[in-house]
Amino acid sequence: MRIKTHLNILIDIPREIRDEIYEYAFQTPFNCVTYRCTLSNTYKILPHDPQNDICLSDSSLPALGLLSTCSQLYNEAIISLWKVNSLGLWPADLPFRMGDLGDDTFIHVQSLQVNLDLTDPDDLKWAEMLFLRIGGNSGLRNERNEGESWSDLKKVQINPMRTEEIKMDVKWMQRVSEAMDLRWKSEELFTGMNPDADKSWGLYTRWMELLRRAGTSGNDIYLGDGVKRSVSVNTAWDDWVYWDQNEWLKKSPHGAGVKRMEEVMKDFSETFGGELWANGKLCYKDKERLKRVFELKPVELLGVYPTVSE
Repeated sequence: MRIKTHLNILIDIPREIRDEIYEYAFQTPFNCVTYRCTLSNTYKILPHDPQNDICLSDSSLPALGLLSTCSQLYNEAIISLWKVNSLGLWPADLPFRMGDLGDDTFIHVQSLQVNLDLTDPDDLKWAEMLFLRIGGNSGLRNERNEGESWSDLKKVQINPMRTEEIKMDVKWMQRVSEAMDLRWKSEELFTGMNPDADKSWGLYTRWMELLRRAGTSGNDIYLGDGVKRSVSVNTAWDDWVYWDQNEWLKKSPHGAGVKRMEEVMKDFSETFGGELWANGKLCYKDKERLKRVFELKPVELLGVYPTVSE
């Protein structure tokens, strides 16, 4: 009797087990990957930290070799790659840094993480281009037509406030300061009460209108009925004690307090919809607030009080 010595993954292992193997092989530290172009004008898929916008390695995932073995393994494994990983990018990545990739590259992407810089008007234009590219075919995607770009997309998450790699609290909260300043300027512009206001002060309002269009059916950039929308906010606020929070509020732009900070979160929720997560906690869902993002800690939770000068 001939003894079988080689395991054939496609014959000897059930599909359900094969899928588990693929998913394990494609796992990355942040469940996120991105594309990077090499000097030879080819693209690598690299493990990605979306909060810091850095690639964790210069080498492609070793398991990507599965995609170049045979067509059946490719067709099975590519689904698992994008089942366990989001695609992380900036709005400008698709038309520029990833511009040479064909539209069919993204057919199996199920989750997208988009970093945003609210202070950059160019980012606003590129975000509109990105959402138009994704949402422009949302009707076709909802009909599940084969071969359409982004046909497997199930979730889009925007990251407007990120922790970033530099471990400095002032940097972590800088994004909040920027958003509040932008919001104040938009209010000043549209009330017409500030003689110094100019058209550039309307940037915040334009961002919110863009997010509203992406989250509301009937618009050219609507992401689609079957696509979950999420906002991820990460700040140092929850790690601060009362005195740190209070000191930061004293220096906040235009004397804005916790209420004004929360209004920015409400704006994100009411325009983009879906869920808003802050520091790992679900705070808004379907435009309803479940808990505040910014809560001032009570003094009595402190064990130590600042020294009072005599």
